[in-house]
Formats: sequence, C-alpha cells, structure tokens
Amino acid sequence: MAPTLNQNEKVLFDLTSYRMGKPFVRGQIILFFPPYVKVATKDISTSPMNILDKAFAPPSLHSPESSIKRIIGIPGDKIEMKSNGKLFVNDVSIPEPYVKEAAKYELGTLKDLGGQMLSGGAVYPYPGQDEPIVVPPGCLFVLGDNRNNSQDSHLWGFLNQDRVLGKAIMIFYPRMQLITNP
Repeated sequence: MAPTLNQNEKVLFDLTSYRMGKPFVRGQIILFFPPYVKVATKDISTSPMNILDKAFAPPSLHSPESSIKRIIGIPGDKIEMKSNGKLFVNDVSIPEPYVKEAAKYELGTLKDLGGQMLSGGAVYPYPGQDEPIVVPPGCLFVLGDNRNNSQDSHLWGFLNQDRVLGKAIMIFYPRMQLITNP
C-alpha cells in the first residue's frame, strides 16, 4: 500500500462498522482475508462478542494472513484500467493521487484478471471470459496503491464482502496520522 502505508507502520482499524451494516465505499482502505487464504468461521463471525474481541485486540493478535488494500469497486461497478494506467469506474476516469505509479497492466474484461502471484504460481480466475469486469453482488474489487507490486483483485478477482474485517482509521506508529476514508 506504499506510499499511503509503509512497511512496519502500525494501523488502527474500525472492526465494527461493516459488521454493523455500514456500507462499503469506494476509496476506503480495508483489512481483509484474501480469497486464497483459508479462514475459520470465528475469524469472520458477526457475533457481537467476536466483533468486540477483534476490535479491542492488539494488532499483534490479528491474523498475519490478512491484507490491506483500497476499495476500487462496489457491487454493480464496471472496472477498467487503460494502457496509460488510468482507472475508470463506470466509464468515468478516477483521479488517484495516492497511487505510487501508474499500473503497467490493462483491465477491460474478466479474462484480463490474473497473473503471477508474489508467493509463487499463476492465477487466472476467468480464462477466456470476454465480459466486462462488473463487480457482482456481495463482492468488492480492491487494489493496492503500489499497483505494480500488489496481490489484489487484478490477480485473483473479486473479494467477498464477508471476508472484510474492517476499515483503516489511523496510522499510530511510528507516526500519528488520521486516514481520510471517504
């Protein structure tokens, strides 16, 4: 997520808002379990006690398999990444001052999703599917701010909303900074 979030920074997350029914919003930075990570029911449970346990647990107790990315698309959004690295959501160009550098990949159809994962192996979730990239119900499309070095939706496709743990509120170490979420 560089340059927005840097390695070894500690981030505080609101782990209650989505579990309590608040809507997902484009541009928000979220903590989630990627689709390729197995999760236990207790890790994504919406029970009040589980929410409180996670909300007040120190960051060291959060799962190391979780990931942090920015919401780019919500259900029904059409996503495109042009050859010049410009992002379009619903055919509207989206300014992205937080991106480290322009994406060096293009996205237009479902078959464009996929590629080499940093942890090894290739992923092609929608081979040969020429349909536009439209976020399905109950899912999100997320990208890292370091577009060319990020394991995110451009590789593995859509993220189920029930895998989201919370949204970023502030960086609290080694600097204090509120994270402005839309």
